[in-house]
Amino acid sequence: MSLDLYLESKEMREVECACPECGHSHKKMEKTIYYTSNITHNLTAMFNAAGVYQILWRGDGLMAGEQVEKLEKALKEMKENPEKFKRYDSPNGWGLYVHAVPWLAEVVQACKDYPEAVFYCSR
Repeated sequence: MSLDLYLESKEMREVECACPECGHSHKKMEKTIYYTSNITHNLTAMFNAAGVYQILWRGDGLMAGEQVEKLEKALKEMKENPEKFKRYDSPNGWGLYVHAVPWLAEVVQACKDYPEAVFYCSR
């Protein structure tokens, strides 16, 4: 099981689609996805200890730019206190500190790159 995290537009936009079988085209509404990433649920305890579980797993609708400070604070703490967070490493190897830190750094950068995007969390 894993988390699919998206940073997407607030508004829907109209796009033209074509059926690959018959070629018929139609229009549909969809949001723009600026960033997406996936990570194992085995890291929920670690991110909870870092204080950002609610943002990452339950943050549907949160503005990305408004979360940067909290996410950066968690990332800094994780980097400065690795032993505190390594104790949450998954025994099966799926969900380790060494995976969590670079993933969170990527999320922080995406929030900076797309501050007007909103979080969508698919669990």
